[in-house]
Amino acid sequence: MPIVGDFNGDALTDIFWYSAGDGADLMWWSQGDADGIFFAASSAQVAHDYRPFVGDFDANGIDDILWFAAYAETVHVTSKIWYFTEDETYTSRVLSTHRDYSPYVADFDDDGCSDILWYKPDDPNLESPLWRCLPNDLDFACEPPLTTPAGTYPVGFGGAY
Repeated sequence: MPIVGDFNGDALTDIFWYSAGDGADLMWWSQGDADGIFFAASSAQVAHDYRPFVGDFDANGIDDILWFAAYAETVHVTSKIWYFTEDETYTSRVLSTHRDYSPYVADFDDDGCSDILWYKPDDPNLESPLWRCLPNDLDFACEPPLTTPAGTYPVGFGGAY
């Protein structure tokens, strides 16, 4: 599965080739210019099955990857965020939701840092948590849950996304 983003902050689109499970994963660092499109490849290992989401989760202007482990589908595997840097490395931070959600990544407060709406359409109170990204902190503030409209569901709810 190709995951696209600018993972080193050079304003070029890189491609992370994710093979769910224990397969080999590859990062293609874009080195294209007016003469053509070129990539430099490096290996990486994600291991396990995740739903990847791209966002800038530390407000450094470089895309990061949220590796979401759906709670109902994955036992003993936790979600994590890879925070990328200009030198084509990343720091990994584990996070846990302890419930099965459909995450939606966006900068809801226009601070340059990607927030996460943890949509839970089958919540009896119609509440979905909202994590507000704290710029430069590698952390989130848990905002009061949002009440979502009744009868709405994400694409693929109850199955694959």
